[in-house]
Amino acid sequence: MALPPTPSDDSWVDEILDEVRGEFWCTIDVYTPGTKGKFDPLTDTRAGGTAEVVHISQRAARAQHSGRMPQETAGAYEWGTKQRYHFQIELTGEDPFITDGMLVRVTSTRRMQALTQLRFQVTKAVNSDHAPILTIQTVTEARAVADG
Repeated sequence: MALPPTPSDDSWVDEILDEVRGEFWCTIDVYTPGTKGKFDPLTDTRAGGTAEVVHISQRAARAQHSGRMPQETAGAYEWGTKQRYHFQIELTGEDPFITDGMLVRVTSTRRMQALTQLRFQVTKAVNSDHAPILTIQTVTEARAVADG
């Protein structure tokens, strides 16, 4: 069986990226959460908190549930809530290094609106230097969270 012809470096990435963009059905932010600071009960205020830092904003993405986590299996009478999700985004040369502990939030989606109510903790985000997309691997407690 003959191997297919090898495309040039640029055309391979462009061809794959054109196909993948059609699968991006949501937008996401990748950010480092802020801190609330210390609460003062006398003044009913907080001081010393930090604002969240958004590293990637409103990026088109694909959200994909990726199954159970064997190390987090619930017992016979327990409710299992942890779920893994992968987010795939277009890889650009300007993207920052995405590290463990950053969060992903879905800001809009065509179909699964419940995703906008969850927060996803980044576990890793890696790919090759020749890839057209970046895969961000995350875990969520699969419970709705409130901002703030």
